Amino acid sequence: MTVSTPSWVELMGRHAASDMLYTSAALSYRYVARTGDVDEGTWEFWHGPGNQWRIERSGQPILIRNGELAFSWRDGEMHRNTGHIQLHLLKPISPLLFVGPESFLSPSTLSKNTTPARSPIETYVNGRRAWSMIMNSTSHEENIEFVIDDETGLILRTGSSSDKLYAELTDVNTYENLPDEVFDWEGAIAPPTVKERSRDPEHLRQVHEMAEGATPRYWPTGVSFTPISGDPDTGELVMSLHVNGHASLARWPLGAQPTLLDRQLTQRYPHSTEWSDDRWAWRLMTISALDEDDVRRVQKSI
Repeated sequence: MTVSTPSWVELMGRHAASDMLYTSAALSYRYVARTGDVDEGTWEFWHGPGNQWRIERSGQPILIRNGELAFSWRDGEMHRNTGHIQLHLLKPISPLLFVGPESFLSPSTLSKNTTPARSPIETYVNGRRAWSMIMNSTSHEENIEFVIDDETGLILRTGSSSDKLYAELTDVNTYENLPDEVFDWEGAIAPPTVKERSRDPEHLRQVHEMAEGATPRYWPTGVSFTPISGDPDTGELVMSLHVNGHASLARWPLGAQPTLLDRQLTQRYPHSTEWSDDRWAWRLMTISALDEDDVRRVQKSI
């Protein structure tokens, strides 16, 4: 039986369509960095349409993702993330580069710097029929082989002519569907860090509302503000006041210690005034000293 050789464009189309598959595989890789350091290892992964991922290392889940919701393993704990995330734990080579919109052959990554060197050639990888493409790099004096699975469009193997990169998929399986729990995490979740919370739109909205309620209505030259950081759970808040001479205002629960005041921020201001009410401890930091009457009017206007 004569096998019709697909064109490079057809193979790119098959690869793009691999993003719609339910599939699983193991990825083994070896990568030599510019420093000469060698990074090698194996990932196990499951993938589904709609940016669904489960990526493990030796049975430990590292990334579990279902659309915009993702859980990532960092510092010995599972963290919940939202939106687009880039995980250093998955670098330099990960399953994300072998299937889907972030793969080696996506327009936004390696393919924009490569051109086909020859027509595809039929080959086999672990018993699976595939097509080998050689791509010339426009930015380096080397070429890279990509072997595309005939059935699924996955990148089954890739390697550079410099021998600095070699990676291969094994145990490739496809499914009609995968259970929902594959792409969800039911275990313990680490509490979000201040930095993680600061990226959440709802957190930002709550901090802005807190800052509106805490902003002085009086300043000798008028007042506007920008929140710097805040904790809706405790009410602690740090904000920049857009006033003549610049100023920052902080508050934290009475009897507690401030946790959001950055040392570099406080060191900018030569003048600081502190007071408290029945709920909050306050600190007003200014470049120029305010007279006592203005300080009292600022306090009473909050």
